[in-house]
Amino acid sequence: MQALNHSPWTNRIGLPFFHLAAFLGIATVSPNLMVVAIGAFLYTLRGFGITVAYHRLFTHESFRTSRPVAFILAFFGGLAGQGAMSWWVYRHRAHHRYTDREGDPHSPRMGGFLHSHLGWILKRSAPVDIAGEDLLRAEWPVELRILDRWMPTLFLAQGALLYFAGGLPLLVWAYFVPTVLSWHFTFLVNSLCHLLGDRPFDTQDDSRNNYYFAAIMFGEGWHNNHHAWPKNARLGLRPLQLDLGYYFIKALEFFGLAWDLVEKTESEIRNSVKRYSRDTTGEPPAPAPEPLIEKRA
Repeated sequence: MQALNHSPWTNRIGLPFFHLAAFLGIATVSPNLMVVAIGAFLYTLRGFGITVAYHRLFTHESFRTSRPVAFILAFFGGLAGQGAMSWWVYRHRAHHRYTDREGDPHSPRMGGFLHSHLGWILKRSAPVDIAGEDLLRAEWPVELRILDRWMPTLFLAQGALLYFAGGLPLLVWAYFVPTVLSWHFTFLVNSLCHLLGDRPFDTQDDSRNNYYFAAIMFGEGWHNNHHAWPKNARLGLRPLQLDLGYYFIKALEFFGLAWDLVEKTESEIRNSVKRYSRDTTGEPPAPAPEPLIEKRA
């Protein structure tokens, strides 16, 4: 599965195919209420998998959890079809290390809107990136390493299971359409949230809070907040800044399934001497030196 994870042809063929299947499905296959409900439910599970597992847990270590919970969250993130977790995490760390300058995989400032939204995904991985992914994966427990290599296959198997369970309506409205929507909403964080919106924090980049995408992206639209303190589990810092990903993590904490949450407030971020500053060493982003998944003592 390593070659599949790194091959640009996976995306060059898969992305157009999924878009075509989604558009044809919308035009020709009418859903019923049950199919729409299942599609919305799966979209939500996959979305929490991306924002909670891929982003806030594995990329930024904004909380800690047990190995079983980490595996389940990563599994749902993989079902979103956004690539193997090692691929996703490594590139998002690179985005934060080199934000809006040379080395950022998807900066509108460096490559324009289309590049930051979609074009960067179609490029071949550099050897240093592949080595970085492998190094990152090596730090994880064995079950996550296995899951990471099989994520593309599991994502495709998901579509087959939905087809056998509900035919074309379920395949279209619970697989193709939600997947394409999830892709573009995520892409808009990379592109539009560096072009349009408010900048309450004077970060050394173009990140912006975009109110229109915050809710449907599980809080990821509060992008300037996020760049001001990337490790924060809480992206919506003000009472009306809806952040479903943070609420999900707090629910895990309530049931004893998450702990050591990083919960900086807006005033703490503004007043702290540890204000966000980019790394300028020019080296590729490295995995975290300490484990983020552990059993509670």
